Amino acid sequence: MNRPEWTKAVFLRHPFERLVSCYKDKFRRKNRYYSVKMTGNMSTHILSFAEFVHLITAPESNFQNVHWRPQSRFCGLAKYKSKYNFIGNFEKLSSHMEV
Repeated sequence: MNRPEWTKAVFLRHPFERLVSCYKDKFRRKNRYYSVKMTGNMSTHILSFAEFVHLITAPESNFQNVHWRPQSRFCGLAKYKSKYNFIGNFEKLSSHMEV
């Protein structure tokens, strides 16, 4: 992050779009792995979107999976914001890219 000759950029997704995408990827494929991992319940129940949101937003939640953790935590945005040359929007990726 400290090399001035590098261009530092980050592309962030809208939090809701990212959350829905994560849910669809991890839970709508009928894969019980994440439902079991998050609830500890070995049943065949697949978490609903509402249940998923409730679990990851609960104050006692310790789900640190990169798929639903705030983006600023894994890109160092809070700490290094001034060092980024560009902060882009993932949904507008094609207009942010230089060809």
